Amino acid sequence: MTRTLPFILFIFSSLLINAQVEVADDLFDNFEYKRAASEYSESDSLTDLQVRKYAFSLLQIRDYKGAERFYVDVVRQLDSNAVNFYYYGICLKNNEKFQEAKKQFEIAQKLDSTNFLGTLMLENIDKIESVYEKKQTQSAEATVEINSPLADYSPVWYKEGILYSKEIKHDDVENRTQLHFETDHGHVDELQHGTSERPLNVLVYVPCINGRFGEPQIVAKSEDYHIGGFDIDESSSNIYFTKTDMKNWTAKKTEHPTLYMGKIDTVENTLINVEKVKIKKLPPESGSGHPAITKNGSTMFFVSDMPGGFGGSDIYFVEKDEKNNWSEPVNLGAKINTKGDELFPVLYSDSLLYYSSNGKSGYGGLDIFSVAFDQASFSDAEILSAPVNSGADDFGILVNPLNTEEGFLVSNRFGGRGDDDIYKFQPLVKEEYSAESNFDVITNPAIGCFLDSSQLALASDTIGIAELVDTFKIIDSILDIELAEPVAVIEIGDTVIGDTVIEETESEPTEQKPEINDVSMDEAIYFNFDQSAITERSQLVVDKWLIAMKEDPSAEIMIKSYTDCRGSNEYNISLSWRRTKTIKEYLISSGIEHTRIASKSMGATNFINNCDRPNACLDKEHGLNRRSEIELINQ
Repeated sequence: MTRTLPFILFIFSSLLINAQVEVADDLFDNFEYKRAASEYSESDSLTDLQVRKYAFSLLQIRDYKGAERFYVDVVRQLDSNAVNFYYYGICLKNNEKFQEAKKQFEIAQKLDSTNFLGTLMLENIDKIESVYEKKQTQSAEATVEINSPLADYSPVWYKEGILYSKEIKHDDVENRTQLHFETDHGHVDELQHGTSERPLNVLVYVPCINGRFGEPQIVAKSEDYHIGGFDIDESSSNIYFTKTDMKNWTAKKTEHPTLYMGKIDTVENTLINVEKVKIKKLPPESGSGHPAITKNGSTMFFVSDMPGGFGGSDIYFVEKDEKNNWSEPVNLGAKINTKGDELFPVLYSDSLLYYSSNGKSGYGGLDIFSVAFDQASFSDAEILSAPVNSGADDFGILVNPLNTEEGFLVSNRFGGRGDDDIYKFQPLVKEEYSAESNFDVITNPAIGCFLDSSQLALASDTIGIAELVDTFKIIDSILDIELAEPVAVIEIGDTVIGDTVIEETESEPTEQKPEINDVSMDEAIYFNFDQSAITERSQLVVDKWLIAMKEDPSAEIMIKSYTDCRGSNEYNISLSWRRTKTIKEYLISSGIEHTRIASKSMGATNFINNCDRPNACLDKEHGLNRRSEIELINQ
């Protein structure tokens, strides 16, 4: 028996390892590379094929350092083909081992000269090194409040925040598709079902308040089709979107994505008046999607794999005639389109086109480029620097209308939460206004995404958002009846600039500092958005309670703290607890016994107005619910 037990344990251990590797294989076949890599990492006994799958999984989640360690072994396997040398070169390039990468691309080219991406890498590897050496002037951070384990992409300015496409997982084992990952050079048409696109996608709106996101909410969904990349026509409020039919979908059935239009019904959370966009001479068998509409709605850029292009997916534009019919597509030409794929066009001020391409020299994968245009004339494309671009796929950029140096982008770079994540980028050092600045009216949602309550929102064609610094002084303010906007006269040094429209903030008035006799103990204690620090005026209310409790040593109080409706229930309970804690600790540190102070953390409850939904009110109205209330409990 003693000799049998180790044998039984060995057999049992082997079965567990085999089962674990089978789980990894199943996850790999369902494109769940992050989980597959985790399962493969637990096994010390992988077949050659499983080592290749493990390496490919690490490559797909952009763990280039990890993938490099395994591709060293993969390329030594006797049956290793050209694509594995190419993948190994990609890992080395992204780990900034450029000369070693060049050797692997050369081997891949000798084994298979038909791989366009491999040829592109070999031709441009020396140039790529100089791209990586560019000095970074921006930061890029994941928007953890809204990113999910799946895909979040295509952000567009909408109302007081952004609208974006969000993936909802569809995991029917019988419908799992298969990807022949070693025969197609890892290329999956972004307009087809692939490694980062599984049904079903919905539209989600999230407001921006004081530089932070509120609570995301689904505004449109369908059980019959996938809502992909989209844009909104400001002139008609129509939404143009990439529609892929999902009704009766199976792994063997491929539906071409097609451009459709409709309107968002936020009451029923669906799209209404949905109809196909009719474009002259666009072949019905060709895919089309990723629309970008000019402000007047007369010109639309979009992506298609229609015959006659330069490569995989090209960018085209069409124009609307007086009868609202779209013209024949015009290819943007060789300055924009390549043998690779051009995707996700985005317009800025109808004069600058952003798009992504994997057919030009760059950081790797899809890189974001910009090109200036005037009517049908385009300048040379320029690649955006890191960290906007990375060695992963970067696309779907959304630029602040006031400042092209900040905005949002989509990337599947390593370290993200899901397949595609939304990142916020902004300058490392913000520019400041000068006395020569020309100010304009602020009328876009970008303000709330990049401005916190300690900043003053001022707009300029060339400068964007500036922080309120010592050189600024508000010397007067009025309400412009025609614009229904607050207007300020601002003094900068010796120069006075009048009639400047500003955005209201939660900052305390600067013209008169409140005194303790100006406040009442009946007043609530207010807080700025997502803060537990007491505002200046409310601090005087707390001080008044402190004086009263010292004058009456028998007085006992109850503190109830609330939040506005933005944020999850769990987070709001925690925030209200921190607000209570701030007041309680202040009173205790000032000599009040803790036994005289009771408290309750109420979260987002007991609203004093109708602001029970994130987009129901302006921030000033939401602010009335961000409060603590104190009452006597022993009298």
